[in-house]
Amino acid sequence: MAGAVRWQDGPMSTSPEELRRILSVAKETGDSSAVGPALLEAQLVVPVHPGDGAPRIGTVGYRDGREVAVAFTDQAEADAWRGRPERWATLDARAVLDQMLATPAERLDIDPERPQGGYLSRAEAERLAALPRPAGDAPFTPAGSWATEELREAVGAAAAGEDGIDAVWLVDRGDQPSLAVALADGGGPAAIDAVLRAMQPHVAPGSAMEVVVLDAERRAEAQALGAPLGG
Repeated sequence: MAGAVRWQDGPMSTSPEELRRILSVAKETGDSSAVGPALLEAQLVVPVHPGDGAPRIGTVGYRDGREVAVAFTDQAEADAWRGRPERWATLDARAVLDQMLATPAERLDIDPERPQGGYLSRAEAERLAALPRPAGDAPFTPAGSWATEELREAVGAAAAGEDGIDAVWLVDRGDQPSLAVALADGGGPAAIDAVLRAMQPHVAPGSAMEVVVLDAERRAEAQALGAPLGG
C-alpha cells in the first residue's frame, strides 16, 4: 500500500522460502526495498565461535583482504556452503545484525554462493539495526478518525475473500494506526498483502500502517473492542 508498512512481532515471521524468494527478486530486478523489512522478521543460521555460552558470530576473510559475516536462510542452505564451521546457531536477524556490527565485517553475505545470494553493506546493516524495536505490549485502543467507513468496508470485504485470514480489526496502538490480523491455518503474507492492497485507495498517501499478527492473548484484546470487520 502507499506509505510505510511495519510488521509487529507475532507468531508469523518471514519463512526461509519467502526470504529466498525476496532475495531472488531483488537480485533479478535490482530493487532491494523489500529485503530489509522481510529480513527483520526472519531467523538466520550463522556460523558461530566454538565453545559454550551464548553464540557469537564469526567472520570470514577473503583473499583480497575483505572480512565479511555470513548468514543463511536455513540449515540446508548452510550445509551447502563450502565452509564447515564447528558450530552453527539460529538467531533472529536483528541479533545477527547487532553481532555483525560488533565485528570488523564490512558486509553481511546472505546465502553466499547460492543463486539467490545477496548481501547487506555495513551501512545498510547499521540502518536496519537502528530501526525501532517493536513494542509488543502496547495496548490496543479503538481506531481513530483515519478508519473511515469506506476503509472499514474495504478491509472487511477483502478479509472475507481470503481463506488465509480468520479475522481483522482496525485499531490504534498509541498513535500508530494498525491492522490487527488473526490468521487462519496456512495463512501468511500473501493474504495480508491482499487486504493492504484493498486499503490503498482509502488511506492518505504517505501514511504509515502497522500490521500486528495476533496470538490468542492479543486476539482477545482486539475482540474486546468489537466484532471483527467482515465478520
